[in-house]
Amino acid sequence: MTRRFPSLFATGAILFFLWAPLVQLGARAAVLGAQNPSLWHESLFFSASRAVWVGTLELCIGAAMVATILGVPVGFCLARGPKIARVVAAIGCALPLGVPPVIVAAPFVSARGVVDFPLPYAVMTLALSFYPLVALATGAAIASLPRGEEEAALLVSSAPRAWFGVLGRRIWPAIAGGAGAVAALCAWEMGAPDLLGQPSFGMSVYRALNAPQVLAPGEGVARAALSGAPVPLLALLFLLPSLRALRSFSGDTQGSPALVSKFSWFSVGVAGLILGLSPGWILWELLTSLESPAATWNAIAANDDALVNTLLSATFSAAILTFGALFLLISWRQWPAKGRAWALAATLLPGLVAPIVVGVALIEWWNRALFAPLYDSSLGMVVIGHAARFFPLALALLWAPVARLNPDLGFAAQNLGASPLRVLFSTEIPQLKPALAATFAVVWALCAGELSVTVLVHGPGGDTLPLPIFNLLHAGLAADVAALCLLLMALCGAAMGLAFVVVRKWR
Repeated sequence: MTRRFPSLFATGAILFFLWAPLVQLGARAAVLGAQNPSLWHESLFFSASRAVWVGTLELCIGAAMVATILGVPVGFCLARGPKIARVVAAIGCALPLGVPPVIVAAPFVSARGVVDFPLPYAVMTLALSFYPLVALATGAAIASLPRGEEEAALLVSSAPRAWFGVLGRRIWPAIAGGAGAVAALCAWEMGAPDLLGQPSFGMSVYRALNAPQVLAPGEGVARAALSGAPVPLLALLFLLPSLRALRSFSGDTQGSPALVSKFSWFSVGVAGLILGLSPGWILWELLTSLESPAATWNAIAANDDALVNTLLSATFSAAILTFGALFLLISWRQWPAKGRAWALAATLLPGLVAPIVVGVALIEWWNRALFAPLYDSSLGMVVIGHAARFFPLALALLWAPVARLNPDLGFAAQNLGASPLRVLFSTEIPQLKPALAATFAVVWALCAGELSVTVLVHGPGGDTLPLPIFNLLHAGLAADVAALCLLLMALCGAAMGLAFVVVRKWR
């Protein structure tokens, strides 16, 4: 028990950080809801929310299906395409993650039929934004196939039959997990569905927070929390396949080298068409919206503080979250299996809460005299917002790689007299370098493009690039929006490309 005390203390501190703001907000909302029952009218249990509930389900399921169709060929290209195709696909997957979906939705606003039939346009918008999650999950599953199994399957049957049959059983859980993650993100999304007129819980929560009705102090926040109550349930429903995907990566295998075949070249061709649609089409729309090079440079120079803030906050947040999740998972290895399962569940569940509700909860919790230096700083609350939203994701991304660590190497080092810290840095972290680089890049891109929480919690002078993009979009300055979006996409693409090169070098 004494050896586990530091691990228990660290786990308790992280759970307190994640849960305390949400529990306080939930308790306050329940009390105010009991005093004013009208605050519950937008919750799941009243007919007023049925249209939002149905619209969100349609949006989530439709976007997940389209994202799967787009993501699987790109994932196959990531794992089994030629080297140059893998690099291009990795960078291409990062670019859509760096653009707020509301930007992708903008070209569809004037499309024919969007007023009468907003669902197809909203589905396509979110699928084009989030399909890289399916691609990355599929690529990781294919890359981790045991040595020799792929060659044996391809020898006894054709490539399509092998991939849809024997090998498919190993990668379908990962595909389902990626699709579930896409559906969960769609349940939280607020900007794109609202711009296209599609009902969704994400925008319902934001409208409840900013409702024009005259309410008592605190009732607007309470109504937002109550209207967002269904989102964790819906997200959990969609993320259950992701848990199955994590289990599918638990084998002690390092994967097989890339095998370039005719089927690989076919996947490269299909992936090229998909990447031409997203991010290719997105890039084209942004590039054609630019004005002169001088105007583009002026737009970037006018927001140089936001650029610096984005680089600083995303880098610091990604580093803290990646290594914090690593050390927590390493410390859990001494726990019983049931204890690890409960700790993992307790850490992942706060990540299911709607981002708007997370932002409100953070404001309610951290706006105290005790935390004034942090709350009033430029980027302090931005980093806290990143941590509250993306720490569960970083933990989920590193769960499988840590589970695949070879314990014999650590035992051998300990038998030779190495301390636990030396074992960690000399034998365990070197095995995890590719996973750490990939996790850092994904978390960095998500932090750089985060809008829903940052727009609520950022301090004076703490604007990151998504904030001026969002403000300029509503101001109708398309050229400035395009310039900043291209800059943000370039940063995310550079992060993912660098991570891909590092992963290939260390593997």
